[in-house]
Amino acid sequence: MAHKGFVWITVRTKGRAAHGSRWDLGTSAIGPMARIVEAIGTYDRETLRKRVHPLVGPASMHAALIQGGVGISTYAPECTLRVERRTLPDETPEQVATEIRELAKRAGVEAEVEIEFSRPALLCDPKAAIADAMRGAITKVAGAAPAETGVWYWMDAAIFAAAGIPTVDYGPTGEGAHEAVEWVDCASVERTAAVLVEAAHRFFESAS
Repeated sequence: MAHKGFVWITVRTKGRAAHGSRWDLGTSAIGPMARIVEAIGTYDRETLRKRVHPLVGPASMHAALIQGGVGISTYAPECTLRVERRTLPDETPEQVATEIRELAKRAGVEAEVEIEFSRPALLCDPKAAIADAMRGAITKVAGAAPAETGVWYWMDAAIFAAAGIPTVDYGPTGEGAHEAVEWVDCASVERTAAVLVEAAHRFFESAS
């Protein structure tokens, strides 16, 4: 019935390039970024993990990629950090960018913060017609009413929901997402197919 969204944020700090021996001229952009990385980790542990949605769990954020410097004997003129923030159904990309700007400010760092890419979270009304159709189909095919819950990752169901199409997720069981071995249970694939066919019949019958 729900899943998290995500926001990718780019953070940049600026320094002044100079020869490595010219401490009097050079300013490295990497040291200030380290303070932002530390602030992000602390904020994730102490604040976001307490911001919990009943279906999808806590919000989270991590420093994902970092790049800075042009050579060992040169003060780094720029450092770039890419941050991923997993969002709850009521959070927006703009809120996330504001949070990170505030973190940088409190860390005493002047930084550029930009939204690189985002996708919304999903939250379906339990009274939606598609939810009723899926609920009945699962009960009929699987022999028991389904648990109605949410997940902590993102799926493209949110794109349909954002377009005004009520959407729920249902699929086969498996493990190993993004790991070296990712698998799905074949029997559950067959069951999923049967549920989807039954749900389609129920949905269109209710609309006719």
